[in-house]
Amino acid sequence: MYNLYNYLIFSTIFVVFYLNLVQCRPKCIVDKNLLPSAPVIGKKNHNSHIHKFAGEGIKLSCRPSGNPCPNITWFKDGKLLSPEDDDLDIKFKKYSIEIERLRPNDAGNYSCLAVNDIGNDSLWFQLNISVAWITQPHVKNDDISQRTVYAGDDLELSCEAKSDAMELTFWYKKEGETWSEELEGVDGATYLFFLPNVTMKDSGIYKCLVENVLGNSERLFNVTVNEPLPPRIKTCWPNNPSVFVGANVSFHCSSYGEDEKFWVKGLVHNLSEPINETIIMEKGTGDLILENVTQEAQGWYSYVARNRFGFRSVNLFLTVRKESPKDILTEAGVSGEQIIYAGALLIIIASTVMICLVFCLIKTRASRLKTLKENRILRIKRKITLEEPADSSDSLKAPLVKIEEAPLNTSDLPVEKYMSTVVEYELPVDQKWEISRERLKLHKPVGQGNFGTVYKGELCGVGKNKEPIMTVAVKMLKDPSNDSDMADLVSEMEVMKRIGKHLNIINLIGCCTRNGPLYVIVEYATNGNLRDFLRSHRPDSVNFDNDKQLYPQDFLSFALQIAQGMDYLASRRCVHRDLAARNILVAEDNVMKIADFGLARNLQSVDYYRKTTKGVIPLRWMAPEAIDQVYSSASDVWSFGVLLWEIYTLGLLPYQDIDQSSLYTWLREGHRLEQPPKCPNQVYKLMRRCWRYNSWERPTFSDLVKELEDISNGPHYPEYYDMSIPIMDTPPTSDYEVDYSDSFDAEESSLHDYQNVNNNINTQLNRLYFINESIV
Repeated sequence: MYNLYNYLIFSTIFVVFYLNLVQCRPKCIVDKNLLPSAPVIGKKNHNSHIHKFAGEGIKLSCRPSGNPCPNITWFKDGKLLSPEDDDLDIKFKKYSIEIERLRPNDAGNYSCLAVNDIGNDSLWFQLNISVAWITQPHVKNDDISQRTVYAGDDLELSCEAKSDAMELTFWYKKEGETWSEELEGVDGATYLFFLPNVTMKDSGIYKCLVENVLGNSERLFNVTVNEPLPPRIKTCWPNNPSVFVGANVSFHCSSYGEDEKFWVKGLVHNLSEPINETIIMEKGTGDLILENVTQEAQGWYSYVARNRFGFRSVNLFLTVRKESPKDILTEAGVSGEQIIYAGALLIIIASTVMICLVFCLIKTRASRLKTLKENRILRIKRKITLEEPADSSDSLKAPLVKIEEAPLNTSDLPVEKYMSTVVEYELPVDQKWEISRERLKLHKPVGQGNFGTVYKGELCGVGKNKEPIMTVAVKMLKDPSNDSDMADLVSEMEVMKRIGKHLNIINLIGCCTRNGPLYVIVEYATNGNLRDFLRSHRPDSVNFDNDKQLYPQDFLSFALQIAQGMDYLASRRCVHRDLAARNILVAEDNVMKIADFGLARNLQSVDYYRKTTKGVIPLRWMAPEAIDQVYSSASDVWSFGVLLWEIYTLGLLPYQDIDQSSLYTWLREGHRLEQPPKCPNQVYKLMRRCWRYNSWERPTFSDLVKELEDISNGPHYPEYYDMSIPIMDTPPTSDYEVDYSDSFDAEESSLHDYQNVNNNINTQLNRLYFINESIV
């Protein structure tokens, strides 16, 4: 029995010694009899890729073994982490590091290195941090609050905050120009600060600070601790005033330390007895104003300031005299009304004379200037004619706009003597579309393009029912302009006439071509363009409204409406050539309307997309063949795919990390835009079909309308966003100029470059979506 007891003791000592040795605990003893060994870090159940949300905590462990005991060093992104660095919010422990509340910038590659004299071993962790759609806290009623208490009372301050995430609340008191250490007595659940039995020293400015991982918000309280004494009256004036009947009287009194103050008509001596007199102003600022006083207003007026420790009052007597200045003048034989009338008449006569003189001077000067200008203005008249293009059968194109200049009429002056030149255009009148200028009222400008300006306006008597007022958009040439700008505007107007009307395009209402500049009147979209509309509905937008949040069905509705409008334009043989979210307008009830399709013109006269000194090419939305000046409805389908990507990214700029000079080559190599994080797979597959390199392999707009309707009516389309929706791999889809001799290396390299190029875009996309609380 004794031997068994000794054996158990010896075994226990040996196990403890061995564990201390191989795990390198601080008290481990190095046994020279054991063979030296290099560090080995246990990797059992090791998870090298860790995903956390901002605000959560994490612990990274690293337990090495070895003889002699290895030293452990931690790194982040290759940079040494030191416990001596006060800027780090990291707790260093024996075999681990801890971060209590993760922030987005804590993401990165962490590694531990175990080193002894024999060798080393390392372990790494890839930490990814997501920001769910939480907002920084916002303290309710964040204006400075005035609080008054008495010495001996309890002080309670409330600092309730509105936020989507857990917050911490801290309280401070201002001491001179700085803030105190964190105050005790905080109830973090209700944001209450409680201070019992306050003294006069507790007066001052208090601040509550509510913070979460995204930021903080604060509220200030100005606390005044009064002595437990009755209030004191500082000033009260005028003292016993005397006025005439009909005059106005103002009393001004100020006090401090009161809980309430009011005015009484009559004398006040003791507030412990009921006040029989009339209380004139129950709650006020200390000012009493009496207007148009009568004889009955004469008497005592008392200002009363009261708190729970007593009251103070001031009694003032108002004397109202019967005789007024009006009565004195009447006794002298001159009535006050006569004096007033006489003075008013003199003022009117003098003002009339001055106005007439100024008006005559202005009119005379204006007449002289007008005569001078009319005699020195060279008026050039130009006639506009329209001719149908010879090849108009293959697609809808604008007529050829020809501008012919009429002979000059320079009267007796040579051309160089004229002060200015005015160009007047004579347009052919189309009675079907002509609208009288008297029915149109222009308001503020709402947009400007390369050659024109758009104004918001009101049109009277529209439609069969002759509606009284209709809000419209009016396009006109900007100043200065030239013949090319006029041809552009006329061409756009004529294309809109020929296309006809559809719910999902901006429809032409009419035009003004006579007796003034050309006005093209079209439908007005109340919500602006789709790109800005999408960006305003981002959760991080200043104007974001939770009640107007967009859902997946909204995105699909936008896409379907645009596809229907483009299908109509395609049926009218109209090629848009600039289909993008910026050229889609959003009308009431989120109705999508395609705009600027009137720019589809005859390429024989003007090449719209060839870069000029001021023009730009919309490369990010153009199909590869369109870059080579080959346009068709199939090139519009490519642009529709990019527009669909804009919708599901809430208005991000496509290819924003790719230089435009290399974009064409990048597309030819088979690369395409990545799948937005919350875009359903079936929608992204539709985008990819729109981006097929060969135009004949892309779907038509009729196909797109049918497929979008099927997706919308299908059972798998989400009602809310779910963070679990996967992102599809997007390797090259075209073998055009791609070498697949070594398919594995080629694909891996392509994907690697693709992911590097779009890394910043994916970061922005992940920030644009939030976890819907009904799902999580």
